[in-house]
Amino acid sequence: MNQGQITKEPSAESARAMAETLRGRLKTDRVGRVLQVLPSVESTNDLARAAVASAPDPSAVDGHAFLALHQTQGRGRQGRTWSAPPNTSFLGSVILFPGARPVATITAAAALAVIDVVGPLVPTPVTIKWPNDVLAEGKKVAGILIEALTAAGGAPVFVVGIGVNVNQTLLDFPRELRASATSIHCARGYPVDLAEFSATLLEALERRYINLRAREDQALAEAFLDRLGLRNQPVKMEAGGKLLRGSLDGLTFEGGIRLTGPKGTQTVPCEIITAITPT
Repeated sequence: MNQGQITKEPSAESARAMAETLRGRLKTDRVGRVLQVLPSVESTNDLARAAVASAPDPSAVDGHAFLALHQTQGRGRQGRTWSAPPNTSFLGSVILFPGARPVATITAAAALAVIDVVGPLVPTPVTIKWPNDVLAEGKKVAGILIEALTAAGGAPVFVVGIGVNVNQTLLDFPRELRASATSIHCARGYPVDLAEFSATLLEALERRYINLRAREDQALAEAFLDRLGLRNQPVKMEAGGKLLRGSLDGLTFEGGIRLTGPKGTQTVPCEIITAITPT
């Protein structure tokens, strides 16, 4: 909490109200058909992981969603933390069962779902920063954390963790993050209804999940690459402990990113790429 900011801790009643609103508002067949909203948890991904572990069959938990009004130990990629004041953010995890896929494919579907919702709400372009951040005004507005699990019977299942800065003001961010992070509120100048935003995001995720189940991976890759904003542009790439340079020419999630440099074209596997920046 920052000086001058008074944030009300979420209550069980407010969580129940959010859940009831979402159940009445959602128009999905899979995502959120079973929904749990809690006032405060350590991590929604932990709840989803536990649900997968206890399920006799992954299809039994397909689309189950776990949301929280506050997280005490939210985490991001590479062990980074994700923190936000209570009642200001979308903090949720959804279990998806699309079959065996590269993690990058699931990340792309989730990031594009976030962009589908955040894009119309803010006045500036919304882009992707490799591999799993969503930016507005060039600042981080959302992050994705995908955990690949093995369910009963050896089936691959994914926990899709999504955090979106929705209604934070500038003072809600730690001083050291104010130049690099933003919220929908900050970007557009006024807050949005968190329940409405949450329902819209779950619906957008279902639409992208339909793309996944239909094996429209290349269409997802092209959309992801467009939002990365670096197609055919010179870039620096950190991959496998090396720094590579070249023009980013294409992407397939099964193969990787095509990078053309002075010595020709190479395909760099997505899973070893940690950063891509323009030069």
